Amino acid sequence: MLEREGHTLDQLTPELQRQLNFEMDPSGEWLINDEFRDVGGLNYGESIPARSRVSKDGTRFEIGARRQDLEGLLELNKLASDSVQDVETIEGFWKEHPRFSSRTEEEWVYIGVNIEPTTEGLERSCTDVSLAYDVAFQSAVSGRSYEELSEDKRWYGHIIKYIQEEKPNQKTVLFGKNDVKEDETVDRDMGSTCEVRAPISAENMREFPLDTSMTSLSGIPGKMTTWDGRERNIKNAWIIAHNGQENVDIIDSDAHFDWSKEEWRHERTQLKLPIPEGVEINKVDDLSKLNKAKVFLSDDEENEGYEEMEMDVSIEVRDNSFRISAQDPENPFSVEMVISACTGCELPYWKFRWPNAEEMKEEGNHSKEFSMHGSRSGGARGVYECYIEAFGGNQIYCYDCVKKVETEYLEEHPNAKRSTAIGITREKLTETGYPDVEIWEDQVWRTRERGWELYTYVKYERDGKTITRHTGIPSISDDGEFEPNMKPREYVDFRYKT
Repeated sequence: MLEREGHTLDQLTPELQRQLNFEMDPSGEWLINDEFRDVGGLNYGESIPARSRVSKDGTRFEIGARRQDLEGLLELNKLASDSVQDVETIEGFWKEHPRFSSRTEEEWVYIGVNIEPTTEGLERSCTDVSLAYDVAFQSAVSGRSYEELSEDKRWYGHIIKYIQEEKPNQKTVLFGKNDVKEDETVDRDMGSTCEVRAPISAENMREFPLDTSMTSLSGIPGKMTTWDGRERNIKNAWIIAHNGQENVDIIDSDAHFDWSKEEWRHERTQLKLPIPEGVEINKVDDLSKLNKAKVFLSDDEENEGYEEMEMDVSIEVRDNSFRISAQDPENPFSVEMVISACTGCELPYWKFRWPNAEEMKEEGNHSKEFSMHGSRSGGARGVYECYIEAFGGNQIYCYDCVKKVETEYLEEHPNAKRSTAIGITREKLTETGYPDVEIWEDQVWRTRERGWELYTYVKYERDGKTITRHTGIPSISDDGEFEPNMKPREYVDFRYKT
């Protein structure tokens, strides 16, 4: 039996049947599943049923939709756009492509790829085929060719490039591990070998123990003025002393989308502060013993704009911040780092408590009545930190203070409760002529503008299959201002007639 990467080449088809409920079709040539994937989705107005199939020898995977369903979805989109093309655009989009190909069989339009006949072979290709179908459908909806979509800088250009690349280490996990037989024993060591960091008793940044990665500072914001007068924001720096390894490192990396250039930019900042022989850095206050800095800056993935500078510096340490300044009066270089502390009680972040089991369960409950904070935890920080977006940035809170802020906010804005927002939206939809439209209750989301967005839909039957039509995303602010954002009744009521 042929083996490859630890997976036998004849295991795919039985695992498709055992784990993913694929069944052999009447022809005996394909294993099929009509509920494994959909086609369309929110951006196109409907999710329509699709068929996923794998050849009986496991060497090809395809996704297909019925031609009449595709025609119906394109006709729906023609209500909103004059650029929508016909099904032939979908059929022909990948015809000359070296990896993907399409075929039409008995009124089904399939797009697929050849795969290695293993479970991992399917896992590496399945998402690519879903995206390939989406790109072909987008071509028909937008009236853009392969070349035009390839040049799209916001989404489809990146998708086309992504799905054509070989990604041996990336996959979508579809299969679990094989069951262990009753007579087999498995030796599992469930213990952790990671050292648990002891609680830190420091009252301020000056006293914080800065000697190993276990007690490094992390998530520290700051501001840099470079040698040519530019300002650079530092958002989440990691500060670690490498005693015996020459340097204290200050490292920050930030990614953001530059809309003016329509591309992602990556800013990386690193300072190396050499530790002189005989000097140990045991706490932040000891940084004042250092007098040199090597600065490394870059502003994209290929190190475009890479800069490096070495200089003499002085370091001033305060209770809750420290400042690195160039000793040369002609050099404006400086970096000021400030402690992360609770906006409410000013507790330093390393003293924030973790929520208990009941609180943690509520934190993970998507359907909770109200929350206006995000959270981050773990890593070298070893803490649970909450934040609220405000004034273009984040205000940091400990768990107790953020709950107080939210309680006070709800007292002032009773409409901010999830159930209240759903009830008001239901009434407003009925009043505005949409009594038949349902609110998708697991798709009710808080917005950055302090309110709720509620996804809506109708369902109907076509040839024994349930079709979901997305009908709009109304919103309601915490002050009670309602925005319908609904599709026209013509769109909601449209049904494709073959």
